[in-house]
Order: sequence, then structure tokens, then C-alpha cells
Amino acid sequence: MRTMKRNSDIEISPERFHKKIQSGDVPIIVDVRNAKDFADWNLLNSINFPIMKLMKSKDFPEEFKDSEIVLICGKGKDSYTGAEQLHSLGYNVKSLAGGMTAWNHVFDNIEVTSDSDLELIQLRRVAKGCLSYFLYSNGEAIVIDPAHNVSPYVKMAEEKDVAITRIIDTHLHADHISGARDLAQKTGAEYFVSPNDPYEFEFNQLKEDTTFSIGNKVLLHAMSTPGHTPGSTSLRMKDLGVLTGDILFIDGIGRPDLANKSAEFAKDLYYSLHQRLAVLPSNMFYAPAHHGKFTLDHFNTPLVSAIQTFKENSILQKNENAFIEYAVQTSQQTKQPSSHQTIRQVNSGKLILSPIQIGELEIGPNRCAIG
Repeated sequence: MRTMKRNSDIEISPERFHKKIQSGDVPIIVDVRNAKDFADWNLLNSINFPIMKLMKSKDFPEEFKDSEIVLICGKGKDSYTGAEQLHSLGYNVKSLAGGMTAWNHVFDNIEVTSDSDLELIQLRRVAKGCLSYFLYSNGEAIVIDPAHNVSPYVKMAEEKDVAITRIIDTHLHADHISGARDLAQKTGAEYFVSPNDPYEFEFNQLKEDTTFSIGNKVLLHAMSTPGHTPGSTSLRMKDLGVLTGDILFIDGIGRPDLANKSAEFAKDLYYSLHQRLAVLPSNMFYAPAHHGKFTLDHFNTPLVSAIQTFKENSILQKNENAFIEYAVQTSQQTKQPSSHQTIRQVNSGKLILSPIQIGELEIGPNRCAIG
């Protein structure tokens, strides 16, 4: 059966689309998936106009003819069909090639901080809400919480002319597949995780007070901060900031329920937030491993917050019993990450999946936070 050749004039690659938005040249973004899928996971300031409605009616806004339009769907098929339809009616329209599945692999990178000893880059998967970090100094780099697609870290090492020597996962991830083992294999770097999470492969142990140096200067200092998982670890970066993994987010805290031990983990979470993070200097920043919905305002701005801001959070005013009750009840009322049990099995080494299976598994937003 012969496949019809696509018209490249009505498609835009995820990379080109990203650069366009990053520069401030933002088109009207129309998501043609059904209303349920759109409500569950959508992109930036997109609007919803389901493909069946688009194809069967003439209700598509006439005023959009004066604007550039990008259509989006799950994998790029329906959006292409819709783009053909609208193009024939005189609209300036393109389909996002590969849809949300392809957009899920787009990275947006930005410098967080730099001083005479180090530079920290935040790598953001803008669709999935995953944040990872590339810290480098004096020809060496440490990667924290890498995504499954490791090519951006390899490329960055080449661009910065540094060698990736160590890789750290702050915890056993439940919403996305870690690329740490793959990156370690490709680079020869040492891989560190906490022995308090149930990994089933060999690794270097990340424990309380583990330090990471480049040359004779300590750049990272490990702090045990359980609560999201037993092995959750935060990484203090000198007196500049702290990488909090999934314990503390800009707009929430880590959920304690993904291992079916909500009350027990919530008690640990209370301790980690109060006794480990809230006691840090107020002028330090903190940088999490996830963010909420990525908005247009987030481009060209690091997704970090101040320890002082965290100290002012009302959740810290709750006593231990009230906090545990709040964390457990809020977790029960919040959707869990899609396929989180399977993802945990892959990240722990219990299960091996193909790249295609992993791509399917990661579709959807992260849900590791409670507000």
C-alpha cells in the first residue's frame, strides 16, 4: 500500500516550534484532541478545538485567518489532517510534527547560577515538567536527574568541552524514566543513588554527607531528605542553593503516597521540610526536579525559588499531626502519575522496556507534587 507524501509546508518540527516560542514569536496554538485528553495534559496557552468538530463544522474562528496557527494532537496525525483542511480554507496553519509525543522530548536549557568555581545549567522538558541539572567546573561535569533521552547531556558536555564524570539520581523516580544508567554507560561516569530506595543493580552509594568535588573544591553536599521516597536526597551546592529533587517544588511539596505508605512517608516529609530545608540560609535558592505547567512566562527564566519564600509558606505553620493529615488527604485527592508502578520498576532495574515502550509510558504530565 502506497503512503501519501506529506506536505512539509504545513508541518513544523518540535525543535523549530520551540525556538519560535522561545524568541517570543508565539502562534495561536490549537489542540485538536478530545476535551478529556486536553484537560489532562496540554501545552502552554493552547485552546481546545477537537478534530471531529473542526472537520464537520465551519465554526473555526474566522478571525484566526490573520494569525499564524499551530495545530497539536497526540502523535501528529489528526493535527496534520486538520491543518490540511484549514490550509485549503486559507488559514496560515501548520501541524506540530509528532504531536505531544514528540514535544515531550524537547528540552529548554537555561543558566541558573555561575561563580568562579562552577556553573549550573537547568535542562527543562517543557511538556513533561521534568527538570535536570548540568553542573560543571574545571573540565568536569556532574549531571543530576537526567531524562531518558541522554543526547542533550552528551551534546552539552561537548559544547562546554567538559567530561561527565558523575551522575546522580536524587530518588527513585515514579513519573519518568531515568537516563542515568544509559548516560553512565555512554560516558564512563560514576552513578550515585541512595541505598534506601529499592534499586536492583550496582551503584555508588549516595548517603548523608556524601560530597562531590572537582579538583580540591567541594561543589555538592548530600542531605538525606526522605518523604517522597525513603532515599530522597537533596544536594546543597556550596552556599548558593540546594537541588531538592521531588521533596520541595516551587508550587508544592513531594507527595508521600507512591509506595503505599502515605502516613509513614508524610512523617519523614515533615522532618525533611522542617529540619533539613527550612533551616538553610534564607538567601539560598532551591531548584526542584519538576515544575507545574510550563507557561510562556517561564521561557528564559530559571525555574527556581528562594529558601526565604519557602519559609513563608503556610504549610510550614502546621504542626506534625496536622501536616501528616494534610499530606495524606491531599495525596488521596490528587491523581497519581500515569503508570507510576511500572515506571518505578524500570527505574529500579526490575523491568526492561524498549525505547518505544518507554515513550508510550511517559506520555502525560508529572504528578509528583501536592499543593
